[in-house]
Amino acid sequence: MDDQIRQAAVAAARHLLLLYKAEHPAWTDTRTPVDDLVSWSGLQVETFHVKDYPEGTYGFLEPDEDLIWLCRTLPESLRRFTLAHELGHAVLHRDNARRRPLLQESWQAASLPPTSQSLPELSREDPCQRPDVQEEVVGQNEQELLQEVLGIGQSYNPRSERELAANIFAAELLMPIEQVRTLYLHEHIPTTGLANLFDVSNAAMLNRLVSLATEPLVPSQPGPQGLPSNDTKTIAKKQYDEFQKAAI
Repeated sequence: MDDQIRQAAVAAARHLLLLYKAEHPAWTDTRTPVDDLVSWSGLQVETFHVKDYPEGTYGFLEPDEDLIWLCRTLPESLRRFTLAHELGHAVLHRDNARRRPLLQESWQAASLPPTSQSLPELSREDPCQRPDVQEEVVGQNEQELLQEVLGIGQSYNPRSERELAANIFAAELLMPIEQVRTLYLHEHIPTTGLANLFDVSNAAMLNRLVSLATEPLVPSQPGPQGLPSNDTKTIAKKQYDEFQKAAI
């Protein structure tokens, strides 16, 4: 995946959250109210029976309507992630003429590169299925992401890039990385506690924490001459190793 597309997906999610917060100042907790956010964005949500579509179908964005379809038997954390994933499609991958005004603003803020315009169009005949909605792999490196979505030995294709972008959008929407960083590194909230706070699965949060290992560590208490203290570095390394091992 083009790194610009990855960054654009994150930027779009952050911008949409900022717009929502500006109009909903009473929202102060860490849990993203994704259902209300989708409704506020001008989209409706309907559900379908598990047997209405091929096995493993999670949901899809109706191409010509402001409507998201979700499988009604999804576990709650997966339902929320799938809904955020489909919202990502509505922001990133819908034609300008069909994009809702609020979502259009976030799409413009994302500054998607021209290559993203060549991605395949959304279709109800090609819904998002189990390999597409990957809450468990959003924190892994690019090659691992591709292998998880495509399957071992499968080649890259533009559709997989589209689905990866929607997953990255969903992860940032539901688990904003800076909030996760603060709560984990500075307030020392454990994985299960974070998953409960953000209302996501433990697997999704675990991989979000693993992704922090690639980011610069900002110590809460600097040591001599502004450098991290030995204790801070030791604790941080132990935490990263623990979660990385658990994710393998």
